[in-house]
Amino acid sequence: MSAVRSQQDKYFSKMTLLSGMVGSGKTYAIREIIKKKISTNKTYIIQHTNDFGSLCEELKGNLIVVNNVVEINMFGFYPSHFKAGDYYAYLFDCHCKELFVFLKLLLERDMGDVEKVQLMSAILEMYESVGITRKRFKPNYKSVSMHLCFSTFCEVLKEHSENLYEEFKTYSHLIIEDKNLSNYFEKKNRGLDLKNNLNLIYTNGMYTLAALYSYVVAIKRKMRIEPEPTLLVVDEGFLFLRDEHLLETLILNSGASSSQTELLISVQSLTDLSGNLDEILNAANKVILFKQDKNDIPILEDRLKLPKNIVNQTQLLLTGEAVVIENEHLYPIKYS
Repeated sequence: MSAVRSQQDKYFSKMTLLSGMVGSGKTYAIREIIKKKISTNKTYIIQHTNDFGSLCEELKGNLIVVNNVVEINMFGFYPSHFKAGDYYAYLFDCHCKELFVFLKLLLERDMGDVEKVQLMSAILEMYESVGITRKRFKPNYKSVSMHLCFSTFCEVLKEHSENLYEEFKTYSHLIIEDKNLSNYFEKKNRGLDLKNNLNLIYTNGMYTLAALYSYVVAIKRKMRIEPEPTLLVVDEGFLFLRDEHLLETLILNSGASSSQTELLISVQSLTDLSGNLDEILNAANKVILFKQDKNDIPILEDRLKLPKNIVNQTQLLLTGEAVVIENEHLYPIKYS
């Protein structure tokens, strides 16, 4: 983990990776971490199994179920009080890149280089047509959000590529365009106590990668313009890290508030991270190892450089027991 410190400025201020077999105590540990931070941290949980449903109910959190419909208007650009300057340009660049990835994921196919250029050109032209550029935010309309939507994008795209226009039109039934990114989570469930800090995103069902990506982007965009302590938890993270764009969006820092943000990723086995293992370990400030599967032994020995006795110990840990690797130091911990 020697690469952690040298790349720290690229990632969250703090990132923790939890790994352990089913029943090893990861979920309980995450619950304890959330409970300690919930009073001061805005918390988002992305989960595939309903391990945190009771916690969400207990803390009166917002429950959001991901499905095939995209509920968030990915086209809406809300830079808060940033209207020009370097940070505004950073927000605009992030927004356009995320929108490009979202549209690419929506197609669910590989795009050629010419198509990628056409797609990004259409994105930039759409914003320029309403007075929004990389240099400044000066909309031509009082209610500019009404003009930043999927249908407007398609009309602009038609001038760049008739083929892409026809293809994207077939996805229009998946897009719902009435959600504002800046307050979506707080308004999702109006009957709840919205002063709470917990939002649970439940992915157990049929959904598109683009839909899941839209929620991840919504969280990151909030982090960039609202400087508040934030904890982002991805449970069974390998389900979401198979796509490089999801990985990048998850682990890269959030701009103005990056010094106050923390990312927690939980997996059953380090081998589940597959080709993303090195990037995740390079980004992690802390790795918490609960009882490990025997298939993880080569990673523990070769990638984490753990002594043989520690590797053997990880095979014998009881529920709630773990070994922590932090700042190249090892120490035991128990959650109970």
